[in-house]
Amino acid sequence: MQWISPWIELGKERGPKHGLERGLKRGKDSWLREGRWQEAMLLVFRQLRHRFGSFATDVEPALRSLTLRKLESLSEALLDFRCPADLADWLHMALFPKRRQLPRNSRM
Repeated sequence: MQWISPWIELGKERGPKHGLERGLKRGKDSWLREGRWQEAMLLVFRQLRHRFGSFATDVEPALRSLTLRKLESLSEALLDFRCPADLADWLHMALFPKRRQLPRNSRM
């Protein structure tokens, strides 16, 4: 007969339940983030349609690549847009931020 520590027995007993709880929490958090992203995307689409009537379909993939934080920022920026070019400029800045430039006097 092999001796098993009470701690091992306790771990065997509580481990699966704890793992399941952690997994459910992670899944719930992920679903909530996804839901917030989808709602932000729908809001931006509604704002664009309201502001410009319609917008180029080639813009949609760029919009779908934005993070939740950038979508929220865009939904605020849209309030100041006057034309579709403002959207294109904003997307360009969001997707291709300026890279650090080396000082002019530095050499490689």
